Amino acid sequence: MVALRFSFDMDPFVVISFGKKVFRTRVIRHQLNPVWDEKLVFHVRRNENAFTIQFAVLDWDKVSYAHSRTDV
Repeated sequence: MVALRFSFDMDPFVVISFGKKVFRTRVIRHQLNPVWDEKLVFHVRRNENAFTIQFAVLDWDKVSYAHSRTDV
């Protein structure tokens, strides 16, 4: 993952999508190299034999809600 903006006001968080389920990490204030020590549990049903997990790293911005920084 590459930081796209080089300033101290990055407030990153991650949105994780698994099928129709969406999870979000906490916002880590003023951090260019955040570490989320969080656990998420995804329940996979038997009929879900092909699935995609998507991660989007976003920057929380009080003025305009959130700006996308990168997709993984």
